[in-house]
Amino acid sequence: MTVRIALRDRAFMLVSAYLAALFASLIFLGWLVFVGGNPLTIKNYGAVSATGYPNEKFRAGDVAGIKRQLCSTQAVAIEIFPALRDSRGVLFPLQSNMIEAAIGCHDAIYGFIVPDLPAGEYTYVSSIRFQNNLVGRDEAATFPPIRVRIMYERSN
Repeated sequence: MTVRIALRDRAFMLVSAYLAALFASLIFLGWLVFVGGNPLTIKNYGAVSATGYPNEKFRAGDVAGIKRQLCSTQAVAIEIFPALRDSRGVLFPLQSNMIEAAIGCHDAIYGFIVPDLPAGEYTYVSSIRFQNNLVGRDEAATFPPIRVRIMYERSN
């Protein structure tokens, strides 16, 4: 009788251990899929000229820069998709690029040649794509917009 009870208790313990391991595996897989989020915080400094001084007015052909402080809680590679948006909402894409954000806060300037667009007020917008989890799922976010004005005259 005691042998039967011991075998039954042993089988119960094995089944319980198996179910606990299965449950822990499911929790771990769920963590792999769902953990992520945005490790970045951005602070805009504004538009700058080629010399690095603040400037919001540019001519077509000028070298313009967007200066920001990028803070990251972990090292992450970021694809940036910048564009200029006019007052009607039309989006004029600029060249995309990729940067690696290190842990901590760093100043960064994204430079670009001002395209030959009609004069007026534009908003510099950029969306980003990055991977912040173990399974490689892409996540996306947008940087805060910055106002830029394009003048009539073309620079030489």
